[in-house]
Amino acid sequence: MEIVYIHTKKNNLLQNQNINFGSQYRFEFLSDANELISIKNELYIADFYTINKSGANVVNVSSIIGKNGTGKSSILNFLKNNLSSGLNLQEEIISVYKENDVYKMIATSEFKYDSQIITEIQLFKKKKPEKETDYFFDFGYEFRGFPNTDFV
Repeated sequence: MEIVYIHTKKNNLLQNQNINFGSQYRFEFLSDANELISIKNELYIADFYTINKSGANVVNVSSIIGKNGTGKSSILNFLKNNLSSGLNLQEEIISVYKENDVYKMIATSEFKYDSQIITEIQLFKKKKPEKETDYFFDFGYEFRGFPNTDFV
């Protein structure tokens, strides 16, 4: 599995941000039109990081570069706190990932997108408290991270 795009809606430091990690397509969420657009990445080279024919390969390498205070650590913290396995997703998000050469998506709201490219979508709603006393706690969305995904 490869995370290729994330859009944060209302994170404290990353409001309405499009973050592409490199793939055959680039994605951008247009909030005014409530639409996720897909743009073919003309610079994409398939199997660029393949080391050998035995299957040992690196799928993707992404760099986060910027001056101090531009949000590099905020992006990493967002990924760790919202997409690693275990805790409920706390932020509104759109995330496109590629699994077995199929583009899939998780999201916390409905919007238009190109179903020719993204063939599967999981829509997550806020988790509802089971007891009346639990209404003081925010349980977030029902998504509990990508399984078998390492975050370093």
